[in-house]
Amino acid sequence: MTNKRDDIIAAALDLFSEKGYAATSTARIAQEAGVSEGLIFRHFKNKRGLVEELLQQSNERYQSEIQQFITAEDPSELLRAFIDYSVRTIQYVDSAKMWITSLRLSQELGIDHELRYAVLLERLAWALGAIGHGKPTDVARTLLSAQEGMLASGALGHMGIVESIAAGMRELVLNE
Repeated sequence: MTNKRDDIIAAALDLFSEKGYAATSTARIAQEAGVSEGLIFRHFKNKRGLVEELLQQSNERYQSEIQQFITAEDPSELLRAFIDYSVRTIQYVDSAKMWITSLRLSQELGIDHELRYAVLLERLAWALGAIGHGKPTDVARTLLSAQEGMLASGALGHMGIVESIAAGMRELVLNE
């Protein structure tokens, strides 16, 4: 037996990734999920509540996944792991779709998503400073922007661009 709440979230993710927030109605989400529109309102109160749940799940998943490398003691190891994580994430369509959709929704709704990156930004800046970059926070923000570019390119199926961005990140940051 499937969980209807999860079906609603999955349908919303698909539709929001394809059409965005404004062009996606709760009626269409309900139709896609195979539920009544009233069930969406029962579980999430409104469309914004559904988006907030989707963003919350995306953030929890992201925080869980970055724990794999964020505590690395060696700065170069942390930076390599971040770049490799970015490439790996794109190879998993569900993860890539969730990240790119959450970024799109945050931008469309004016939600500051930099909080999601706060710990990672701090650790990247530490690692960059430790290996000698003069403006580690600025470079860390650039890496996060490059990661978003990788996600967007990956979502569009441009894996060559993804690999090129990753190679550029390795060269600029680690001289590899």
